[in-house]
Amino acid sequence: MDSFATLTEFSVAIAGFSGIAIAIGARDGRVSSLTQFRNRNLLNFSIGAAFGSVLPPLMGHLGQSGASIWTYSSGLFAAIIVYLVAGPFIARSELTPSERKATSWPIWILSIAGTSIAGVAQLLNVFGFFGDPGPGPLYAGIVWTLLMATIQFYRLLSANPTAPDD
Repeated sequence: MDSFATLTEFSVAIAGFSGIAIAIGARDGRVSSLTQFRNRNLLNFSIGAAFGSVLPPLMGHLGQSGASIWTYSSGLFAAIIVYLVAGPFIARSELTPSERKATSWPIWILSIAGTSIAGVAQLLNVFGFFGDPGPGPLYAGIVWTLLMATIQFYRLLSANPTAPDD
């Protein structure tokens, strides 16, 4: 379970660096709605990964053992993934039309579709589709959410701070 601890540390590090990205993207002490949207996605994915990565040790401390650790962990992580898929839709509705246009459709589709697939994999693991529930789908789902957080971090850093803000 040490590999899950490493994922937790990486998740927290990405979340921590979001403050730096926000400071870089601020203009005149103001942060645009688009930057807030990207930062919210970054934080949701990184904190979601952090919570997902502490589930197996937590289940062990709560008395679960063997396959039940992975069953409960994957089930709870699937619930986290539901939020990770729904959250961006809710947040995107708060953007202006020009800000929505500035979001990247390929990244949007990759994020929503890939995260949905990770959620389905968690449910398949819960119901034993891959055989006895194991750590593989959970680990892959957490790595996926970290990848999505990293992409959002890159997008925050590479955003054009001089672009007009509607």
